[in-house]
Amino acid sequence: MSVSRYQSWVPQEADGGRLDHYTADWLTQALKLRVSRSDTRKMILAGAVYLDGIRTRIPSSLIKNGARIDAYVDRSKIAKFAEPQPESAAPTAASP
Repeated sequence: MSVSRYQSWVPQEADGGRLDHYTADWLTQALKLRVSRSDTRKMILAGAVYLDGIRTRIPSSLIKNGARIDAYVDRSKIAKFAEPQPESAAPTAASP
């Protein structure tokens, strides 16, 4: 099992959105695999997602511009169920 940390800062356009929705979109881009909102909710409930350094287990948490999100992901578990993301897909969120 190899767990990797992925980090993102919430952009202005995602301000006020839900943690699970933003994280699913962001991880899809970061992993180049289609990560479902359902899988993202499971990750959050399992404690693998941190919001501003604090573990959160509430998928519907609202996020604010500039907030830091850390996700600890075991790619082998995601890859079993995820579909490859096409190369032409445009990123929806920026990561500094």
